[in-house]
Amino acid sequence: MDDMLYLKSICEDLSFGSLLEVPERIKKALEYKVYKIATEQGTFSIKIFNKEFISNEQDIAQINLSLNLEKKLKEHNIDIFVANSYNGEKLQKCGDRYFLVYDFVFGKSIESHNVLLEQCRIIGALLAKIHNVHYKELEKVTLPYMHIRWRKYLRLAEHKGSSLSKILSENIKKLENITENCNNSLNHLPNIETICHSNLICNNVLWTQNGAKINGNEYLKYGNPYIDLLKTALYWAGAFEYNINYNLFNYLIKEYYKDKVRPKLDWSIVYQVMYKDMLRQLERYIKMALMIDTNQEENKEKGEELAEKLIKEIIYYNTIKDEIISRLN
Repeated sequence: MDDMLYLKSICEDLSFGSLLEVPERIKKALEYKVYKIATEQGTFSIKIFNKEFISNEQDIAQINLSLNLEKKLKEHNIDIFVANSYNGEKLQKCGDRYFLVYDFVFGKSIESHNVLLEQCRIIGALLAKIHNVHYKELEKVTLPYMHIRWRKYLRLAEHKGSSLSKILSENIKKLENITENCNNSLNHLPNIETICHSNLICNNVLWTQNGAKINGNEYLKYGNPYIDLLKTALYWAGAFEYNINYNLFNYLIKEYYKDKVRPKLDWSIVYQVMYKDMLRQLERYIKMALMIDTNQEENKEKGEELAEKLIKEIIYYNTIKDEIISRLN
């Protein structure tokens, strides 16, 4: 079923009435597409998740956690999109795909190369507010090491003639070193838990006449605030485009700590642990590209594209590491 027919089915299931105009796709991400629809019952944003993003009970549990957390943040006066409920449920299913419905809000997002100091000030203050909603110092636990066999994937990529073989071969030692350093740092990070957005990139903030409104909330979770802060500052300073603006980075960090006590910690530890989710995600993309644990040929090229992009991002982060750490320390 194509998206237009799918949207009509959603309108029928939720008794929205007829579509008053042609639906407009307003956002596309790896995980989902978002359409604006105007109906007899109002104007909504429909977030349709890709089938591979929600494929099991664990994925559903993560989405439900994020939905609970966005509601909790809203209750603490943080301007964030909150999904509508229908028949007592927020996460809806039509056919073999899941979706969420939000009231439509007019605004626009910005590209990372157009970020201004004032916007970094707002995001830094907003992230501090998010982290203040739930703050816990936890007992120290021993985290297991990641065991990712990069050379095994390289050999398999070469055997299958995958386009990934070249970039893996060129960066295999760096990936191994980054993974080792991450493992060695895992159990030296302060065990603090807050609500983390985990993906507060420029595209996930809508700028409205009332200010910044947060969306893209499917990765909301409990996590370490230092990693969330570091990733967010890198995003807004241009790391996505491999052209970081250190003034933007410094300003966001400064605003985050404006009303907080800046901790004394080794930021090199935080930086190394930041790679953990990226390395795990890279392994998933490589498995998709090499069709490991799946026979979905249609995802092979997507996996190759995403894996290559993430390898470049990881290596770029490694090149700016010393400069970033010196500014944080």
